Amino acid sequence: MMDMLKLDIVEAKILAGTEDLERAALVIEGWGCPETLITKAEGILASVSGKTYYEKFSNRSVVGRTGRDGTAFAAYLAYRLGHDAPEALKFAALVSIKMEAPGPFNGTLDGVLTQMR
Repeated sequence: MMDMLKLDIVEAKILAGTEDLERAALVIEGWGCPETLITKAEGILASVSGKTYYEKFSNRSVVGRTGRDGTAFAAYLAYRLGHDAPEALKFAALVSIKMEAPGPFNGTLDGVLTQMR
């Protein structure tokens, strides 16, 4: 009934019974959701039709940690419209920039694209 789902590590453990991101995503896929994102403090995992991809966050501080998951999911969804999952996941790691300052993401597209390289 869902095409895509975003969870954090706590939600994944409650639903799938494991803190292993890849195993949790595969359990959820087994329930019929073909694309799952799971975030944790260190990074974000995407599982798409049995393949998993992971991007580590590169932030130097976490003063803007609040809103991390929503920002990552929104960025992934926006970039996923015209890109494959691994590229969209790299784009979603823009949350690394967001976490270094309180409030909503206020970086630039050029800054994100530079970080992706």
